[in-house]
Amino acid sequence: MSELLDIHTVALLLRLGLVAWLGALVLVVVFRLMTGGIVLDGLLSHDPTGQQGFAERLTLLLATLGYALYYTSTALGTPLDAAEPALPDVPEGVLTVLLGVNGLYLTGKIIELRTKGS
Repeated sequence: MSELLDIHTVALLLRLGLVAWLGALVLVVVFRLMTGGIVLDGLLSHDPTGQQGFAERLTLLLATLGYALYYTSTALGTPLDAAEPALPDVPEGVLTVLLGVNGLYLTGKIIELRTKGS
């Protein structure tokens, strides 16, 4: 019985389950987007003309989604060490980029709020 449930078999089952769960989540989100259950109006800009806040929001969205996809693919491709199973480390440069992008977004929000208040 122990040969059937060794760490590699459990890891494979968990990996397949994770991929199936993520696939189902993507299908639900795509379905809700197509049926109008998730509204995307104003996702990149609160300004009706679409000019204010576009660059900051787009940069934040692309950086976050891009790194999330990269990290997920890296985590799924990492061989499992039976002695010390762990997720891959986040490179320091990526943290710096994400910090900068979030700072850019927040700076844009502060400027937007100050110009509306004036």
